[in-house]
Amino acid sequence: MKKKLKQNTSSLLLAVIVFIAGTSKLHSQSIEDFPSFGSYLAEETHLKKCDFDKEANAVILFDIGKSYYNDQHNLVTERRTRLKILNAKGLEYADVAIPYYKKDNFEFISNINAITTNFDEAGKAYTAKLSGRNVYDKKVNDLYSEMRFSMPEAKAGSIIEYKYVSTKNHYGGLEDWYFQTHIPTLKSAYYLVLLPNSEFAYRVFKSPALPITIDKSENSGSIYFEMKNIAGLHDEPFMDSRTNNLQHVTFQLAAFIRSNDKTKYFNSWNNVASQLLKDPDYGGQLNKNLSGTDELITKTKALHAAIDKVKAIYEFVQKRIGWNGITSKYTENGIKKAWDKGVGMNGEINLIFLNLLQSAGITAYPLLASDRWHGKVDLDYPFIDQFNKTIAYVEMPNGRPLIIDVSDKNTPIHMMPFSLLNTYGYIVGKKKKGLILLEDKNQYSKNEVILTAVLSSNGVLSGTAGDNSYDYERLERKNFLGKNGKQKFLERYFKAAYTNLAVDSLVIENLDNDSLCLTQHVNFRQTLNTSGDYAFIDCHLFSGIGKNPFTDDIRFSDINFGSPHKYSSNQVISLPGNFTVDAVPQNIKLITPDTAFTLVRRIEIREKQILSQVSFEIRNSYYEVDDYPMLKEFFKKMYDMLDEQIVLKKKSS
Repeated sequence: MKKKLKQNTSSLLLAVIVFIAGTSKLHSQSIEDFPSFGSYLAEETHLKKCDFDKEANAVILFDIGKSYYNDQHNLVTERRTRLKILNAKGLEYADVAIPYYKKDNFEFISNINAITTNFDEAGKAYTAKLSGRNVYDKKVNDLYSEMRFSMPEAKAGSIIEYKYVSTKNHYGGLEDWYFQTHIPTLKSAYYLVLLPNSEFAYRVFKSPALPITIDKSENSGSIYFEMKNIAGLHDEPFMDSRTNNLQHVTFQLAAFIRSNDKTKYFNSWNNVASQLLKDPDYGGQLNKNLSGTDELITKTKALHAAIDKVKAIYEFVQKRIGWNGITSKYTENGIKKAWDKGVGMNGEINLIFLNLLQSAGITAYPLLASDRWHGKVDLDYPFIDQFNKTIAYVEMPNGRPLIIDVSDKNTPIHMMPFSLLNTYGYIVGKKKKGLILLEDKNQYSKNEVILTAVLSSNGVLSGTAGDNSYDYERLERKNFLGKNGKQKFLERYFKAAYTNLAVDSLVIENLDNDSLCLTQHVNFRQTLNTSGDYAFIDCHLFSGIGKNPFTDDIRFSDINFGSPHKYSSNQVISLPGNFTVDAVPQNIKLITPDTAFTLVRRIEIREKQILSQVSFEIRNSYYEVDDYPMLKEFFKKMYDMLDEQIVLKKKSS
């Protein structure tokens, strides 16, 4: 079932556009065909719902952008978005945030103009204009800010429209264009003019069922993209990559021509490594001297075991420098500045880590990586923007390398970051380079429950449960606890899936020892569901199996479980004299033909005790969307069986 990771739901187009020197004019008739600002078509004013996405709360009527250069060769982008709010739930889209790259005054947002238009029963329009004093600039982090505003007088039935101009210092800020969002889009178009003497490559990700218009003009060095009637992309359980499943086009500089000299950029995977190693903000950082590290290097070299050497530097860096929350591939102002400040982007922190590893004689390389939320790497095209971060690839004597993001203080050194599982990375080194699949078949998401309970004569089940969480399940629960506290932890992992249940006395062990399982002890009381003289007991309380995630008839994205999974529940329940066992679910073993999914249930009655064991295992952690029907069928059978309960009968008085 598990296949090569690739783009499944999208067809992929690639072209190289050669831009010829000369003055380019914006003359695309297609862009000019859109209604003028504040002028509406009858079908827009009468629209009540989206025919191809009937559950939508709002719909984008059109989203258009055009990018070009001015006399200073800045990148100028004009953008205009028109959206209709279909019902009260769609009012969230009346709050607008325009992100921009503020550091070093790289980008400016100007000419913000926004209006809300409402219509009376006769169809007469009433327009409210956004006041400039209601636009505010909010800092997001050291790199980005947002221009924020709320559309005036917005309500169900309103058409909201806003436009603005983005001016960036150069074309290095050229961004992808997304035709698709969470809500449906009737029309999305992007018109692009690029600098003379440039060669840019572009890729289009789109569903084969959705047509796209692409109009290139070689003489003016321009290209126009347009898509229509695109349903919103909703989040799906275990979604592999939302970004790659969105319909979009992405760009990358391929070459720049000066006189008769052509400089090529990232035109092959081998070229990616050589270009980055030559880059002073990347490879040039690996040989910098960092203050206060001489003693560390000397002590590390004296250690015998390779893992102890890596741990020494890992712990030193984590104590010495913190992450500012910004994900990056490069360094912004050099690793020495970040080191001296004690804070930096994660790319800087990992380049510092690599610098010190190499200084201590440990074989380690930068590794370009892409978090699942950022997007899936297409192996056929050497686009560096497919990656969003640099981490560390550390070779070990046992042949199993360590994949480490030292800026992540939650993931232990022996575990791969969960957000990277089943993605591709690229090793950047002179002696070792190339694409690798980032997977970990040895670390599971594993949870074991041991439960002992007594049923009272009036149908109240009370007892204790111990949950042992290992590997990625341990990591997930520890992180959730740290962010949300004990009460929300109890609600999520012990109470949410059950009725008439009270849980208290949570005790957690081994929270700070990554080499041991995370143990959670609780006391609980549950009033059993009854029907007449009958009462019902669940066979797998607190197992973590939860509800069926695969109930939708149609699936659009690949399924990425991250790691293999194991769940097991062992229950011993003592019964009072006034209850007898009336019906017991059958012992079963449900297994897929490839043995990737296995459910086992065994129930035994011993005098006045019920002994039940339920285990569930997922061995393969990645499935393509084409496998969804198989998964859906198996999970339906499995959850139908798990919903079967032990039936008790109460004796008549």
